[in-house]
Amino acid sequence: MRSAMLPPVVLSFLYRLARRALQLLRLHRLDAFSKDTQILVLRHQLAVRPASGQAALQMV
Repeated sequence: MRSAMLPPVVLSFLYRLARRALQLLRLHRLDAFSKDTQILVLRHQLAVRPASGQAALQMV
């Protein structure tokens, strides 16, 4: 009688599938972190911009 073990090909496929799913989740979290960081940087740039709205350096 054959045992209930899965063939190595199926195990390899399941391993690769699980790894890819975890990579996608990690990538999604990094994208959200990157977006939040970019928003914070842009807010900071707006906060420190000169009140007159002119650039600090002007071309001559």
